[in-house]
Amino acid sequence: MFALSTALLGMDIADLVVCLQTDRWTFSPSPTAEQQMLAFVAARDKLIFYAKPLFELEFLVGDALIVWRVLVLYKSQRFATCLKLVLGALWLSAVVLVARETTCWVESLPTPSDPPLCTTLRQAAWGVSLVLNSLASAFIWRVIRQRRAMLRSMAAFPGQHEGKTRVDRVLYILLISSTVYIAFGLLAVFLTLHAGSTIIDGVKETAYIATLVSDQIVGIYPSVVTIFVLNQETIFGPLSSSPTFARNETTTTILFNPNVTMRSAPGAQRTIALSAIPDEEAGEPGLETIRDDCHGSAEN
Repeated sequence: MFALSTALLGMDIADLVVCLQTDRWTFSPSPTAEQQMLAFVAARDKLIFYAKPLFELEFLVGDALIVWRVLVLYKSQRFATCLKLVLGALWLSAVVLVARETTCWVESLPTPSDPPLCTTLRQAAWGVSLVLNSLASAFIWRVIRQRRAMLRSMAAFPGQHEGKTRVDRVLYILLISSTVYIAFGLLAVFLTLHAGSTIIDGVKETAYIATLVSDQIVGIYPSVVTIFVLNQETIFGPLSSSPTFARNETTTTILFNPNVTMRSAPGAQRTIALSAIPDEEAGEPGLETIRDDCHGSAEN
């Protein structure tokens, strides 16, 4: 993904140089300006042709990552199968549209142009991707709200230490990045449509360059999110893996996982930590785990 982002950045910079050079020749004509402009325009067409499939491959990778994360969070829910079908169908639809668009561009060789069908397919793929990310963001926000509600319900326990955990941070990173992706996606769609409808060359060029910028930001989205999620403690500082609370007397057993039972020793001080993410390591997906650190023990 990082290699794709770097390649796209290089193509965008080269495209920008071609645009500026073409404008310079337009305002400062010379005997050889026309031939040079034709050569640069041909090079620019090739850059556009190769950059489009690479960029769309990147946003498909980003969509796959966000779908995978949502399905992991909800894989023990009753509607998990329905959610898998909906998100999977949207992602496959985007893949089909991108594949058809790539075929459309190939058919326009050896002189790449901008066929209306290719542009329509690209906008359709963008639309499907934005719908998918909107749904994924809504489901991630639902998980965040559920965690907040759970922590508020724990407020009655004395000695509770409530705060943001690594789980909260990862969820917020996914939610914010998906929201930014949607915002820039809508901007790119608007700019593309506006550039195609205007007849003013300056507006066209401005919209085109702005589209390149938004495409580049969206293109590095999978790499940035992966880096932030995997290195969030290094970037933001360490956090606990779960909120904790303590009680000095024997507490009533709280069972999020029905296979967990608690044993307590009279007078023992107990610290119970709850994890509000799917307990994949414990083999109980979608259920929270109670960790009992006391003079007694916890049995699975």
